[in-house]
Amino acid sequence: MAAFVVAAAGLWSGGSFAQTAAAPFTQDQVDAGRDDYMTNCSSCHGKELSSATAPALTGKYFNASWSKHTIADLFTFIQNKMPYNQGGTLSDDAYANIVAFILSKNGAKAGSEALTATTSAKIGEIVSGGSAK
Repeated sequence: MAAFVVAAAGLWSGGSFAQTAAAPFTQDQVDAGRDDYMTNCSSCHGKELSSATAPALTGKYFNASWSKHTIADLFTFIQNKMPYNQGGTLSDDAYANIVAFILSKNGAKAGSEALTATTSAKIGEIVSGGSAK
């Protein structure tokens, strides 16, 4: 009952809730993903995941593009297309780590379950929709 009251109060006040449950990736993946991202992605997407030369990987643009897709969809897209014109050149672990890093920068909180190429959680259910710095 208390959870219903809190949810109703949030809806009535127009408030939004940040993700509170752990996402399906680990903090170790986020940490490794930061390094993998800086090495393989930041030259186009920028150190803060937003650049004038490539699509932003945080905030409203990312949320509008990916919130209805699964983590597996994002993993597959990145694996097939990135680094630019060199898709598939990184290890599966590197791609998983980069996806975990991107999700964490969008407000998702690390948990104990490792992200894989088949992780089926909807992105919109685990990110807060804004850039978490």
